[in-house]
Parts: sequence; C-alpha cells; structure tokens
Amino acid sequence: MRVDQKHDLAERTTHWLHVVNMALLLLSGFQMHIPDFNLFLTISNARLVHFISMYLFLALGVIHAYLFFALGKHKVALFGRGDVKDIIPLAKFYLFLSSKEPAYEKYNVLQKLSYAGLFAMSCLQAILGFALYWPESLAPVATVLGGLAAVRMYHYLVSWVFLSFTGVHLYLILTTDIRLLFEMVNGGKAREREVEVWQPAKMET
Repeated sequence: MRVDQKHDLAERTTHWLHVVNMALLLLSGFQMHIPDFNLFLTISNARLVHFISMYLFLALGVIHAYLFFALGKHKVALFGRGDVKDIIPLAKFYLFLSSKEPAYEKYNVLQKLSYAGLFAMSCLQAILGFALYWPESLAPVATVLGGLAAVRMYHYLVSWVFLSFTGVHLYLILTTDIRLLFEMVNGGKAREREVEVWQPAKMET
C-alpha cells in the first residue's frame, strides 16, 4: 500500500498564485469599471496592475493545463459518463437534504463540472479582455458582440461569475470539512492504494 499526497506542490503553488492573481484582476478591474472604487489611487495604476495580472493569468493557465495532462491529472479530474449518476445525490448532500456523500477518488462530479466550466469562462474572459486591449487587431470580436461597449460589459459580467464561483467554493469548503482548506496548504493525503513494486528479473542459470 502507498499513501500519496492529495495535492502535489505544483498544484498547491499554482492554486495560491491563482488566488492572488484573481484578487488583483478583480480589484483592479472594478476600479477601471467603477472609478469611485479607488483602491489603487489612480486609474493608471489600476490599468498597470490589471495588465500585469492579465499576463500572469495566461501564464498560470498554460502551466496548469500542461501539468493537468502531463502528470495525468485529467484521468481523475475530467467529467465522464460514469459521473452522471452522482450529480443529484451530491447536490442533495450539499443542500443538506441527505447525510450521505457519494464516494469519489479525488474530485467529485460537481467539482469536475465547475472546474471545466471555469476553464471555459477563463478562455472567454481572456478573449474579451484582449478584444479591449487590442481593439483594432480583434475588431471582429467586438463586431460579433455588438461593439466595444458590449465587450466591456460582458467582460465585467464574467468577472462576477468568477467572484460568485469563489464564494460558492469557500462555502462548500467551510460547510463540508475545514480540513479541505488545510489540504491545499500541506498537501493532504490521498487514499491508500495498491501499487506494483518493480523487482529486477532473476537471471536463469
């Protein structure tokens, strides 16, 4: 039997960098959209923080996607047909309608769905952001969506999706098991599993 870490160092590092990165993106973005929200003193400061955080967001996304497939995390994190049966039972558990939580390996079905949706929303937000950053080069995006004003509004609305996701994410952690929060700090331990131990082949005599 072998006990592995539930969250390896790379996963924990990118997670907390994402937390800081998203906080800076949201706060600077709100000041750019609502000037009275004067956290960074000037709009110029807010734009600088937003643009730097934007590139960090993209870099973290590329790193996370690489690790997701290179380390085989997709085998336990991607939603599959076998997960469908757990959607309703897990929803009942989170809504306190049932005391039984469906068994799962590392991520439950709602986590798989929400993380997939979050990745899709991240791609959309990046496209919207660059359409505002490079309005001439990405003019077709603005044309399809109804102009730069519409793009700006969609970009702002998607930021509320991220903020809402964060709120639900924290709610589920704090109401399910506070130890989940510390597992993202110390790595936690995955369930014990049997592993094959390699042995050198015996030479025939």
